[in-house]
Amino acid sequence: MFDRLPTLEQECAVDLIGFSMRGEFFDIIQYKAENILLKKDIKPFSKWGNRTIAGDAKIGQWKECPIDDETKALFSLELDSANFENSCFQELNRKLSQPGNFYAYIYADSGGSYFMFYTLKSNKLVYIRRNGV
Repeated sequence: MFDRLPTLEQECAVDLIGFSMRGEFFDIIQYKAENILLKKDIKPFSKWGNRTIAGDAKIGQWKECPIDDETKALFSLELDSANFENSCFQELNRKLSQPGNFYAYIYADSGGSYFMFYTLKSNKLVYIRRNGV
């Protein structure tokens, strides 16, 4: 996903993997990201962190915002969540429509999907991890 590993400092997080009133199964973390170089061509891979990626997983290359309709559909639960009371995430949907920001994803029907969003102007990396369906 990155040409070189960035220096990340966690700024805030919302964990909805545990109990949630609406049944969400994901968490979202925002990092201050220094020295990020986005990889232009992401090749298929079988591991992400300590998890195995399903062979039928879709890899969404880094694209400039606004977010496309296919990605909106794949991550509608996460991107439309009403659980982002935390001030770090209140403007996430607005930022997803602004040119100059970038997103990429790994999507598997079986769960274990990941969405990344990077704001070049403020050097923020938002990471959404879906635990399952």
